[in-house]
Amino acid sequence: ISGDWKNHLTVAQAEAFDKVYQEKMSSLPVPPPTSNGGYSLNPCTSHRELITMTDGYLWFEGLPFSVVGFSYEVLKEACAQFVIKDEDTVLVTYPKSGTNWMIEILCLIHSHGDTKWIRSVPTWERSPWIETDVGYKLLNEREGPRLLSSHLPFHLFPKSLFTSTAKVIYIMRNPKDVLVSGYYHRSMIKLCKQPESLEQYFEWFIQGN
Repeated sequence: ISGDWKNHLTVAQAEAFDKVYQEKMSSLPVPPPTSNGGYSLNPCTSHRELITMTDGYLWFEGLPFSVVGFSYEVLKEACAQFVIKDEDTVLVTYPKSGTNWMIEILCLIHSHGDTKWIRSVPTWERSPWIETDVGYKLLNEREGPRLLSSHLPFHLFPKSLFTSTAKVIYIMRNPKDVLVSGYYHRSMIKLCKQPESLEQYFEWFIQGN
């Protein structure tokens, strides 16, 4: 049932969601491409370096991260200094959009269908997350072509990406399904503030929280 928004959202909620979604999408700034076809936007070179811990979150540049597995030092260094190599494959997703499914698919392609690798090595090790403490360390120690994952938004992404020829895979999912899937995920984990109901999570989601 996770992600089945039509059986979870009321008509009024779906309409309110569509209105907010259209407003936010129409106001997104799109930076002009640089002369080499990349993008120059990356506030990490001059960001405010603000961080607070409230409501069980580690807040970095206005975004909430879990206090478990993330740190200010790694987040700052990842977005400002991490080097993405030309031979890398970068998987970028919004949370609850099918990241793990895509990692499994990519790993099976890499191993030519042999399941030994995916059955013996955890997902976070096969495709480490740039912004996590463990993932950042693994990636910096890894040689050769790397498969890496991230939920970082465009404006916080490592600036080295925009001058590399790395392959980027971006997954999009119906945002209403993302909402419902996120609700069930958040209701199960104990790493951050949990919603009391789908209605409360709906309000958090459309407010950008």
